[in-house]
Amino acid sequence: MLHNLVSKWAPADHLGRYRVGVVFLAGSLVVDRVVVPVVVPVADRAVDQAVGRAVGRAVGRAVDQAVGRAVGRAVDQAVDQAVGQAGSPDFQAEAHLAP
Repeated sequence: MLHNLVSKWAPADHLGRYRVGVVFLAGSLVVDRVVVPVVVPVADRAVDQAVGRAVGRAVGRAVDQAVGRAVGRAVDQAVDQAVGQAGSPDFQAEAHLAP
């Protein structure tokens, strides 16, 4: 129904884009227990920007988490190796020989 409403006021081009650059967001409002349908025209660019920001934040968060995990694993492995070498008999023998 919403698509029909938008199409009526802003015919789409052959790619399905609305030529006037307006998107209609539909929802409902409850006023004194009465549901009132609401249709709000929003500039196409504003919707694109909001979606772009949301996707950008999600991708950024995912990249941050992945990098954090990779760095954490690398640090853990380096510490484990250093502790393992420090506990080895060869390392302890060299430590006793050092002046």
